[in-house]
Amino acid sequence: MCLKIAKKSQLHIGCWNINGHKNKGFDKYSDPRFVNEICHKDIICLIETHCSLEESLSLDGFTPVHLTRPKSKGTYKRSGGISIFVKSELRPENSSYTKSLQEDIFDLIEKDISKYSDTGKILLAGDLNARTGTQVLDFINNDESLDNIPVFDKISPDLNLPVRYSMDEVLSTRGKSLNEICIQSGLRILNGRTPGDFTGQLTCYTPNGSSVVDYFIASENLMENILFFKVHKFLGELSDHCQISVMLKIDCKIKNNVDDKTQIPPSTYIWDETSPQEFQTALSSNKIQNKIKEVNDNVYDNIDNFVSDLNSIITEAADISLKLKRPKKKNPKHLNKIRQPKWFDISLTGLRRQLDSKEKLLKKLSKDPIVRTSYFSLLKLYRKTRKQKLKEFRRSVMDELDNLHENNPNKYWNLLKDLSKDTNKSTSPDIPCNTWFDYFKELNKSKINTTDNNFINRFKQLEKEKIFSELDFQINDKEVITAIYTLMPRSHGHLIRIEFESNANRIR
Repeated sequence: MCLKIAKKSQLHIGCWNINGHKNKGFDKYSDPRFVNEICHKDIICLIETHCSLEESLSLDGFTPVHLTRPKSKGTYKRSGGISIFVKSELRPENSSYTKSLQEDIFDLIEKDISKYSDTGKILLAGDLNARTGTQVLDFINNDESLDNIPVFDKISPDLNLPVRYSMDEVLSTRGKSLNEICIQSGLRILNGRTPGDFTGQLTCYTPNGSSVVDYFIASENLMENILFFKVHKFLGELSDHCQISVMLKIDCKIKNNVDDKTQIPPSTYIWDETSPQEFQTALSSNKIQNKIKEVNDNVYDNIDNFVSDLNSIITEAADISLKLKRPKKKNPKHLNKIRQPKWFDISLTGLRRQLDSKEKLLKKLSKDPIVRTSYFSLLKLYRKTRKQKLKEFRRSVMDELDNLHENNPNKYWNLLKDLSKDTNKSTSPDIPCNTWFDYFKELNKSKINTTDNNFINRFKQLEKEKIFSELDFQINDKEVITAIYTLMPRSHGHLIRIEFESNANRIR
């Protein structure tokens, strides 16, 4: 076991309201552009995911925490949902965020601020649906003048921070509440006053207008550690909200326990038609024969030592006679790289480029109704075309599977395998072995001798029914011979083919 220590001086945190992981049948989690936008952060929080635990995103190198809501009884649709991804070398702490929103969200925020303010500095992020206006103070100005009043001797004055600007000048009721919470709790809004965003860029774009509703809010004593705050590029095809992120200056060491024995994969060798003879020759060499004699003459105390020595002999003989198969090294930069879907053709690429161009214009002229109408009309066309292309692709795949099932089973299974690679959904969580053991132990508590007559009758009935009747045919010699000759050279089955050819006359 070795301990690898790496020094980390910056922490990049992002937050993005993705407005649902699906849009008109299109899954954003399978989009390379979407994954590329989030996988370079140390911590990324996706909100409004609208998905179940099984549908949640999976990112290599990240530890996920998913909070989901059940489907609505009325519409039978999902809403809300949060997915937090923390790089595996960082240790996430459990959040006290409650899944129930029977209370007002600001009341919940105030409770959490009060709970955690005594244990550390606070960083709050998300779509708060509050428009806080421009040049509106979220701290008490000239607070140091109160030092002369004895009542305020024990109260630290607020820092005089730069005035916060915003391209959204509207001050809503929720915005006023948010400003008041910041004043009371000593938190400060980063939008519009931090390097990277001194203008208070818009974070949400809709056909009805644009606004600033997504925020990063930090404790006042954390402001000196903020390197920059960024409102990312608007990607209307993925969400009507921009991703926001902040870079923190930190000084910590990350410890990674690396077990040398488990990190080194076992050696694998290339096996072909000449390998058996070469391996036997290596075993017959004087060096290997001497080691075999030592093993035979030695008296072992336990079986483990004997197996270890025997394995070392076999491995050494393999190293001498066989070619070692080099494992491919994985590039960390390509861990979460996703291929562009096959149905995403040139026409969609062209529409996306037009959309990117109009997105830039919309950010510059967000109040221009002509620009806004032009953009959202093109976005509607893009989504409609994307839905149609996806629908056509799925139909063609189903037709192809129906044809290949009978005519080319090998290609049929390869196609299914390729389709399964195109998903980036969350895999099953790592469940400890003892959990599985306890579960099945509880499941099988009933007596073994207990029989279910209904089940036995149903089982006997199923035996009489013809299911997968295409397999109910006798395989003749000609079919076996034809199948053997289709085996690829250098495959394991190729050795069967060689053996068959050597005895062909006797078999026929």
